[in-house]
Amino acid sequence: MRRRYNKVNVFLNDDEKLILKKICEMYHTNQSEYIRSLIIGYDMSKLTPKEEDKPKEKTIDVNQVIRIIDDNIDFLNKVKNRFHYFGYNYDEQEISKEIEKLKLLQETIYK
Repeated sequence: MRRRYNKVNVFLNDDEKLILKKICEMYHTNQSEYIRSLIIGYDMSKLTPKEEDKPKEKTIDVNQVIRIIDDNIDFLNKVKNRFHYFGYNYDEQEISKEIEKLKLLQETIYK
């Protein structure tokens, strides 16, 4: 027989729903139990997440970083050209400065 008789509806945005889902998966609990534990003040930090859910140490691939910077430079050049076409000269100059900063960063990484 059910012990709980009061139903509560909660509306969440997509990000909140995803966070709730991930937390429940991580602690092997369902959403109702997790929310009840929050209401009664249970400290979820005492629980340990599943071993495979623990973050793995990330390694930085320099070539990947350089490719990302190249992509950003290409994109900014396209935006700069659009601003030039529409006559936004000040914005075009600001984007040019950002492109130069990215190029300097890229040269630093090469070295």
